[in-house]
Amino acid sequence: NNFIGLATSLDMDASESAKVNALYKLSVDIERIGDHCVNLAEYAHMVNMKEIIFDENIRDELVEIYGYIDSMVEVLIDTDMFEDASKFQFIEETEQKVDDATAQFRKLQIERLQSKNIEPKAVVIYSEMLTDLERISDYLMNIAEEFKTFHLTFIMND
Repeated sequence: NNFIGLATSLDMDASESAKVNALYKLSVDIERIGDHCVNLAEYAHMVNMKEIIFDENIRDELVEIYGYIDSMVEVLIDTDMFEDASKFQFIEETEQKVDDATAQFRKLQIERLQSKNIEPKAVVIYSEMLTDLERISDYLMNIAEEFKTFHLTFIMND
């Protein structure tokens, strides 16, 4: 990676080097979030093209997890993690809610499959969507940790 090559060639103290490393990790996490978003868009296209049919329960479950992720993003964009510890705690707790909801929804998915209340193809796609959403929340947690550790903030221009 050109970024790492350039950054390692600079004369930096340990603190500066750690911040550069944190910024690199942030860029990787953001790129991975983008990859998972592309996956989700492809699944949504399949659903819109009626290749996959989700019932109302599955749609509600996906909306619930999306709501958690959306709130995590809002807090990350609007907050200095080191100035308000409650915001970091919110991110941690919300990421745990995503993990818990994902585990619960996977159990419900198995029950639906066993009772033949869902198409097998929909089970596979739904499982993949849950995985993508859960991983997005993990990367958001990683980003929050880097923000907190290195006193980083998003700079948003209106």
